Amino acid sequence: MATCFAVIDTNENGTIVLPIEKKYRFTQRLSSVGYLMDKSTRKIMQKIHHVLIGTLLACSAMIACKKNQVIPTPEADDQLSISGKLNHYFEDQIQQFSVEASLSTVLYGSQGTRIELSGNNFADASGNPLTGNVDIQLAEIYTPVQMILTKKVTLGNNGGANEIIGSGGEFMITVTQNGNPVNIINPVNVSTAPSNSFVPNMELFNGDVDGDGNVIWTLDNTATITNVMDSISQQYYYQYLFYGDFDWINCDYFWSSTGPQTTCSVTVPSGYDDTNTICYVVFTSDNAVANFSNYNAGVFSPGNYTLPEGLSAHFVLIADINGQLQCAIQQSTITTNHNVTFTSLTDVGSMTELESILEAAL
Repeated sequence: MATCFAVIDTNENGTIVLPIEKKYRFTQRLSSVGYLMDKSTRKIMQKIHHVLIGTLLACSAMIACKKNQVIPTPEADDQLSISGKLNHYFEDQIQQFSVEASLSTVLYGSQGTRIELSGNNFADASGNPLTGNVDIQLAEIYTPVQMILTKKVTLGNNGGANEIIGSGGEFMITVTQNGNPVNIINPVNVSTAPSNSFVPNMELFNGDVDGDGNVIWTLDNTATITNVMDSISQQYYYQYLFYGDFDWINCDYFWSSTGPQTTCSVTVPSGYDDTNTICYVVFTSDNAVANFSNYNAGVFSPGNYTLPEGLSAHFVLIADINGQLQCAIQQSTITTNHNVTFTSLTDVGSMTELESILEAAL
């Protein structure tokens, strides 16, 4: 599998770059909180795409492709644990770009994330401004389904304890030259996909990912997020200047619920445990997903965070039993000492089918 890019305009004002192969296979739909592009925005992106295709046909010499990492065969993938399957699925969603470091450039992710480079953003380890191509990787995560399938939940570290946070978009951005990380010497402007609504108290969080691909978010007190309304489309997006090292970043807000909080548990059938099953709780109204990381004697629990009583939530189990992908979903309203009991899970034919099931339920 190869990831390609095309240059569709180059002049004194800069270069616009779009990936041809849209590696995100997630269904793009407008969530209940409106974080994804609506139909009018998608039409604009489609027009850009049509211009891109026409330019490619006229100027095929301007196309460049680079090989992505080797994807394991289906047989090898079937041997992965459920955690490994989700990690593999995430890796297959990463978009690849290659741009000239000295040029002003605008990058668009397949879901509408915008990255603006001034042409003087990066330096080598000695502080010298970079010239030549830099390689940029981008992953965009906007919906609860995407958070589940990539294991990138919305749990923030708040004073040493985890707390659920509502997300306006999670991103992984990496920049390298010849395989070596680069330093940022001038800020990079990052904007989320346009939306019909916004949350006024969004803040920037940095993500720490462990060896198994799980992420915990920590508030970045040095960054400021600006809520912007486009004067033409009348849509909103979040924008911020990024000064630090690229990796995982997230537009979020702590819930800071003042109502009663409670513990919660999920009971699973015999044969299901933390080696073959992942348990999530999903709050679609707040674009938030958390995992239940503690397991003991047939019961999953959150660990060091509680849940607000009175909220409607979906509880999701995803499992791999002897190579067979399975899932189960239940919806309920959180009550004191809440428990959800699953008696069975349903076989799923593929990750694509799992995605469709989740999209229909959440």
